Amino acid sequence: MQNRPARIIRRLLQFGIAGLAVVTVLGFTARAFWLLELFCHFRVQYGLAFLVCGALAIALRRPRLCAIAVVGAALNLSCVVPLFLGGGQGGDVTSVPSVRVMLLNVNTTMGDPAAVRRLVVAEDPDVLLLQEVSASWLQQLHAVLVAYPYTVREPREDNFGIALYSKYPLSNTRVVLSPDVAVPSIRAELAIAGQRVCLIAVHTVPPKSGYMARARNLHLKQVADWVDSELPTVLFGDLNVSSYSPYFGDLLRSSGLRDSMRGYGVQASWPTMWPWLHIPLDHVLISEQLMVQERRVGPNAGSDHFPVLFSFAWRPGGSAQ
Repeated sequence: MQNRPARIIRRLLQFGIAGLAVVTVLGFTARAFWLLELFCHFRVQYGLAFLVCGALAIALRRPRLCAIAVVGAALNLSCVVPLFLGGGQGGDVTSVPSVRVMLLNVNTTMGDPAAVRRLVVAEDPDVLLLQEVSASWLQQLHAVLVAYPYTVREPREDNFGIALYSKYPLSNTRVVLSPDVAVPSIRAELAIAGQRVCLIAVHTVPPKSGYMARARNLHLKQVADWVDSELPTVLFGDLNVSSYSPYFGDLLRSSGLRDSMRGYGVQASWPTMWPWLHIPLDHVLISEQLMVQERRVGPNAGSDHFPVLFSFAWRPGGSAQ
């Protein structure tokens, strides 16, 4: 007869595996109802929890529970493993200098301008995208932003101000409001050594309701339509969608762009304050004409988002005059 503690542990293990199975399945039904999308974002956490349950099942000599846990881990981690494969560094590039980019959602209310200034100085990117910036924020960052002579700014007092800064010339710049909720995105063409690349800077609304989820999806569709297959393109920003959401997959397919995270593994950017909930919400998508040479998550700069830093170069034959 099993002792009481062993029975309790076995029962807790059963409940744990059952709960993980439920949220795993719910994550695959994200299109059915807006709230169900919340369950698809935590594939890494589900996968690791299933592995822990599997190890505990082995220790308790419960092979059936272990088998269920292994299947659950495989289902979740199959969504994660592709991020470790393909992409990454390697391959020939042109003689055009690579471009170093940093994007950061500064967080309008809780952000730390002094920390952001230090980060910009330390990283010294060629292109800087700041999101959730107000006029006051830009004034407090002025000392470091003067290094960027080319700018497109749309500061706002809500959480959707956006500003693009570049050391290289920008042309054909425009700020376009999204459907329904009218939040701004920036489209600009950067020129370097006689070559061009289209920059699309995006910050969508968080899907906190059915209406906002639809507004985010419409916004993603809008910016995907801006992509010109003949022009090298970088689409980046806080997209308020994780890499595991079906709507992120829709964006990749409709835009024809590639996820720059491929080959670099999971690079979670939110939330900074709860490590066990980290998910990738800040994204960089690139066209086939470009190659990512570096991609990483930077140090906490006082926001609820980590900065994302990356550099890209032109592949041979991928330049646009």
